[in-house]
Amino acid sequence: MFQNYFKIAFRNILKHKFYSALNISGLALGLASCFLIGLYVLDELTYDEFHKDYENIYSVALHGRIGGQELHTGSSSPPLSQAMVQGIPGVEEATRIRQYGNVVMKFDDKAFTETEAYFADSNFFEFFSFRLLEGDLKQVLKEPNTLVMTTKAAKRYFGTDQAVGKIVTVGNDNKAYKVTGISEEAPGNSSIKYDVLFSGVSDENMKGQTWTNNGLYTYNP
Repeated sequence: MFQNYFKIAFRNILKHKFYSALNISGLALGLASCFLIGLYVLDELTYDEFHKDYENIYSVALHGRIGGQELHTGSSSPPLSQAMVQGIPGVEEATRIRQYGNVVMKFDDKAFTETEAYFADSNFFEFFSFRLLEGDLKQVLKEPNTLVMTTKAAKRYFGTDQAVGKIVTVGNDNKAYKVTGISEEAPGNSSIKYDVLFSGVSDENMKGQTWTNNGLYTYNP
């Protein structure tokens, strides 16, 4: 019986080639669109879920009023993380990052403007689940003038040579930084994407105690 159905369907397709092609193309386009939309929705719904205990990680937001105007921002001030750990029960640790902006980095005759560069606290790789391929996750961002690169960034500067231990110069003052670690690139569904992470102790803003300087992003479990 099913063979007869297939024969009749096949004959109708041959008999009405144009409309059959039109209907089949429409069906294929519709299925492909549904598939792509489904992948997009799945990607959006799984943002940052690759982190261990992701459901317990919170990004601190600031809601306030200055001069009679409402203020809503995802950034926070430098002393907030320490104040939260010391003053809020249940908050055992926190970590911070600050975007460096467009910074020029050089190695030998190579120079690149890094747009995805951040300063980060030393516990960054303990707090988040970004995979560190080379270096000690507890040490790579502990010392001043140290940095971690992704494999993509390291390849730009050093090609296939060993990157850890190399010295690069950073910024207009050509400050020397040592590469102490190499990490994988952040997944596509990560809210934090970086090519270079500088140690937070290298940045005066990260060490500041001014509550009105809201240039950092603070995370706590």
